[in-house]
Amino acid sequence: MDNKNWLHLDFKGIVPSERKICEWLDFFRECGFERVIFEYDCRVQWDCWPNAADPRLTKDEVRRITAHAEGIGMEVIPLVQIHGHLDWLLKHEQYAHLRENGFVNELCPQHPDASALIMAWIDEVLELHPNIHYIHLGADETWHLCTCEKCLEIVERDPVRGKMGVYLDHVGGICRHVIARGLRPMIWADMFCTEGRTDLARELPSETILVNWQYTGGGPYRTTAELKTSGLEVYGASAIQCAWYEHWWCAVNNPAMRLENVLSWNQSGFNVIHTTWGRPGNLWNLYPAWHGSVGIFIAAADPGRWSKHPWKPFFDRLGPALLRSWPHELKPLIEEVKTLPVSGSIEEEGRKWLELGLRYQLMVKNYLGVELGKKCMKVTRRYIGYDPASYRKYYETPLEVLASELAEWTVEMREFFQRNELSDMDEFVEEKAAIFG
Repeated sequence: MDNKNWLHLDFKGIVPSERKICEWLDFFRECGFERVIFEYDCRVQWDCWPNAADPRLTKDEVRRITAHAEGIGMEVIPLVQIHGHLDWLLKHEQYAHLRENGFVNELCPQHPDASALIMAWIDEVLELHPNIHYIHLGADETWHLCTCEKCLEIVERDPVRGKMGVYLDHVGGICRHVIARGLRPMIWADMFCTEGRTDLARELPSETILVNWQYTGGGPYRTTAELKTSGLEVYGASAIQCAWYEHWWCAVNNPAMRLENVLSWNQSGFNVIHTTWGRPGNLWNLYPAWHGSVGIFIAAADPGRWSKHPWKPFFDRLGPALLRSWPHELKPLIEEVKTLPVSGSIEEEGRKWLELGLRYQLMVKNYLGVELGKKCMKVTRRYIGYDPASYRKYYETPLEVLASELAEWTVEMREFFQRNELSDMDEFVEEKAAIFG
């Protein structure tokens, strides 16, 4: 094992243009990443899934991006979801027959067309990547596993393996398909842990790599040791960006949580895939652009460099302040972030995103304070009356100020998207503005 850090980029969220992706790859390589996983999802128009994609990249662009990565010494690995997280596809009535018990996020592995269609998709993806040695097959969070009649019939005939028998037959068959193409398959290992059946992982082909994603806190993780008893190679996985409690009304990750997670995994002795998610799922809200995680990328790739980075002291204060979101702490941080030194355009734009994210956080906090105060005062005034002048000062005037601040923020955020050639501008901006509706 060479203990390398891998970077995962999820394209179902905000996606830069081809030109900007190549600039990001240069930055990632400079950080120290040598391998990158592209999860294309719905962002390429796949021939095998007509009328389903929401494309942002053409196949020719993917080929050029891949060639650029290889040219700067980065190994590329595509990720193709083969079981769960297929809501981008199965939400369409054209593909409803493939759903597990009607759920749009999960494929029924017992459907007679399921495996053949997934293998055809894999083969189409592999045409774009002739030089690869690995492929990631996803296979995580199959929450509705064996809830349809066909799958339940298999479970009844195989009580020892139960639901995981159906899962293993489907996933194992596709692993063997890519092994026959000369590739090593990776899968997320969470279903073995969730179902308490890590003992069954050994049934997968010996070439398979299990990836144990754990996105909270720091290790070591009990599940990692359990998975190693399978005899298969086990990697870890952190999250540079993922779901968090307040992701609905935030435009910046809390760096303290992410730094603890990535730095802990980096000390584990395992190969680690640092994941960067674009949404919680295909039918959920957008996460921030990659610019919001510039500091975390640096720390994940090279903890030693991060320990000396000029942004680190600021991040040390930022994490606790974001947890509290007290306006008197956020205001000076907004001014301080503008003064952070930068090295290159990615850091410069990352600093700007942090400023915009903190300004948004402050607006949300102030808005919640006003709106919750109004609700409280609505009751209070029925009992003891109120002072109209004070009411306007504390509740009506602040909302007028917030409306002006939001309008200014919206203009700047749209300019940021346009300047950095990012997709999904309208969705992101309108979603964030909706909090104030």
